Amino acid sequence: MLAPEPSWRAISGEPQRGEPTFPDGHIIRELIVSIDDETRRMAYSVVEGARPPLDYHHASFEVRSEGERGRLIWITDVLPDTIAPEIRIRTEYGIKEMQQAIEASAPNRLP
Repeated sequence: MLAPEPSWRAISGEPQRGEPTFPDGHIIRELIVSIDDETRRMAYSVVEGARPPLDYHHASFEVRSEGERGRLIWITDVLPDTIAPEIRIRTEYGIKEMQQAIEASAPNRLP
């Protein structure tokens, strides 16, 4: 597990391009709503290319301090509600990918 600051740097720097590419080559476009370095929080919305198609998407990342360690909180809201279970599966996959990327970007891991 990492300290909060290296985790935040990895999270806040990655999505600013606003066009993540998935392993199959699919690209989505995101609107970065806000990035707050003081609270280590970033909010964004998928505005194009969502699979499955969504009527609404809003998400946020926040890195909280837990002693010397950081905890990443990822909240995602979608409509229609019926698609939420599929989005949850994709989010869980994304969490694993993100954890690997964060850990690879910061050599100073805590025990």
